[in-house]
Amino acid sequence: LIYWHSELEVGLQDVLGEGSTQRMSASSVPWAGRRHEEWELGVSECVIPDLAECSGRTLVQLDLRTRFGCTVVGIERQGCMISLPGPGEALFPRDKVLLLGSPAQNAAVKTAIGAVSGAEISDFDVVGLETVILPAGSRAARGTLSELAPAARHGVQLAGIRRGPMRILNPRADERLQVGDELLAIGTPVKLREFKAWVRELATTVE
Repeated sequence: LIYWHSELEVGLQDVLGEGSTQRMSASSVPWAGRRHEEWELGVSECVIPDLAECSGRTLVQLDLRTRFGCTVVGIERQGCMISLPGPGEALFPRDKVLLLGSPAQNAAVKTAIGAVSGAEISDFDVVGLETVILPAGSRAARGTLSELAPAARHGVQLAGIRRGPMRILNPRADERLQVGDELLAIGTPVKLREFKAWVRELATTVE
């Protein structure tokens, strides 16, 4: 079992590691087509729908492994690959999720994370991803994510930062923003518009 999980991790890192251009799918991992009948495990994928009830909830909050016996082994978010996501990783609409479990377990998880709320779709409900470039003189320049607190202050989360040729996925709280950074933000259209306007405002200090 230890060997098999080691093989799984190496295969995922090879296929979905940082800098990989290969699209994530249930058939893209090298061990997906092999037979492990003694474990009765298979790889499946699903896409989180708009208005999903699980939107914004972390893997530890969803507790899929305890509830269903299934493991999330990969997430593709707007072309960004996250292999072997940690328990603090949250799911968002249009994420493609790679699942590892038995056919019945995978099916149960798909039903659970694919459930949508009964709320009517509106400009306030639909969560999406948008990018904004940090201009010179922005009030956000040189501030850390902990200081700027985009989730607490603006209701958006930063899924990634593109800095020249470097791409930072799920940046840490101590990551300091720089002029020219391209920010990938997650939120509702209203919150995203407000955040982009705030980023583009000029100021000498971080509020």
